[in-house]
Amino acid sequence: MNDTAVQGHEPSGAVFLSYASQDAAAAERMAGGVTPVSWTWRGIAYATCGDTPRAQQTLKALQDLEARQYVDPFVVADLLTALGQMDKAIRDYEKAYEDRSPNLAWAKTSRRINPSLAGNARFEAIVTRIHVPAPLAP
Repeated sequence: MNDTAVQGHEPSGAVFLSYASQDAAAAERMAGGVTPVSWTWRGIAYATCGDTPRAQQTLKALQDLEARQYVDPFVVADLLTALGQMDKAIRDYEKAYEDRSPNLAWAKTSRRINPSLAGNARFEAIVTRIHVPAPLAP
């Protein structure tokens, strides 16, 4: 597996998360490098495993990075969603729409989207505006 490709580590991290193995999941998510996406995965791993202080610390690092360079609001929104900060998350998903984030293509299918977004009228309005097709049935 390419150690610099975050996406290659995603499935392993998801398995670790399903067993609530926080350190292994975070390590696997971070193995792809130090990018906003990998930081988001680390924060999601912490939030999913109940380590809210470390998830908040990761969010702060992303917000500090935003002050210095562009960070896709979609990845910040993913972490906010994992932390249960839905109003802030929706604002960032809306900003991602305004910025034309390519990550919005995953709005219906990505495991990064927290199930609590299903049925959220504001989130569904974003999905409707970008015309994301429904996932194919298995």
